[in-house]
Amino acid sequence: MSTSNKTILFLSFYFTPDLCAGSFRNSTLLDMIESQSFEKLNKVVITTKPNRYKDFRMQSKAYERRGSVEIYRIQIPDHQSGIIDQIRAFVIYFYKGFRIAYKYKPALVYASTSRLFTGFLGALCSRLGTSPLYLDVRDIFLDTIMDIYKRSVVRYLLYPVVSLFEKFTMQSARHINLISSGFENYFYARYPDKKYSNFSNGVDALFLTDKYYTKTDSSTDNLIVYAGNIGEGQGLHILLPGLAKYLPEYQIVIIGDGGAKQRLLDGIQGLPNVQLMQPMPRDNILEYYQKASYTLIHLNNNKAFKKVLPSKVFELAAINKPILAGVDGYASQFLAENVEDCLLFKPGDYNEAAKLIHSHQYRAIDRDLFKIRYSRRNINRRMAKSILSYAR
Repeated sequence: MSTSNKTILFLSFYFTPDLCAGSFRNSTLLDMIESQSFEKLNKVVITTKPNRYKDFRMQSKAYERRGSVEIYRIQIPDHQSGIIDQIRAFVIYFYKGFRIAYKYKPALVYASTSRLFTGFLGALCSRLGTSPLYLDVRDIFLDTIMDIYKRSVVRYLLYPVVSLFEKFTMQSARHINLISSGFENYFYARYPDKKYSNFSNGVDALFLTDKYYTKTDSSTDNLIVYAGNIGEGQGLHILLPGLAKYLPEYQIVIIGDGGAKQRLLDGIQGLPNVQLMQPMPRDNILEYYQKASYTLIHLNNNKAFKKVLPSKVFELAAINKPILAGVDGYASQFLAENVEDCLLFKPGDYNEAAKLIHSHQYRAIDRDLFKIRYSRRNINRRMAKSILSYAR
């Protein structure tokens, strides 16, 4: 343990070796902070043991030290996408994380938050230690809650509490990074006096390796591949049963797990051209991407999702295959403006998606310029420089 004034407290609910966007983003960001720390800075990471997927858990130590980096991994109970599960998991992370953080006197607190409570923990640590808070906002939790539970009493119970949490967290921040430009109107209107940046997600080095891709003008199989979370937010249970019926000549492979998995299983029962597989390392997923005719991204038709830019966009755009994208709002705009050969359709509209595939002319794709512009390493290098400017 260190009580040095030159300690950065680094809060991320997900971290390596977990398999999710928050882990990929923050693990590589810490590497960039390490490489740019020209003076001795201790970094204290408070995260969780791998828990993103119930059926895919990689072993990790509760505590480890790597040079100037200390990593604490908190064990939380199994959880899916349900609100009660998530609240219980985050309460345990908050309580145990605060007990660890209290032992340190950081020069800077960094918190990456998609469900707000990691940000709230960072805000509390920042205020108690009179340290600047650098907040990385990966979702608008209040907006999402109000949209998902718009017809439920849960909305009225959670709104005043979550609203207070958000206000305290945002007002505590010295700097707020918005991972999606689609968030700007929401935050600029509510917290206009804050300093903002827009360091987005990016393309991981793994997806920049040419050996995984062949530039071809035809595909070996009639194969559509989706890899990622299977939750209410992805809405695969709405899309895929209909899409499979409209595209009987295509095999659809889904790799992942999540809270809506059973609903998906119920929907695809009896459909021989849909295969559901357990989560797997990304090296293995790349093999499926390489065989695919189309990769797939889909978000449910919720108002809150019109502001987001999923990390999956960058992963799929790095692969020289057409993308079948059922997204709306900012994500649709971003894909239309930046990603070549993207078949855009309204969320849940499997009829339109099937028509796009039937009329699509398969051709060679070269997205090298996109990969250079949105390299995760380049984005995180700039973000690390921004973060370190507050560690005085």
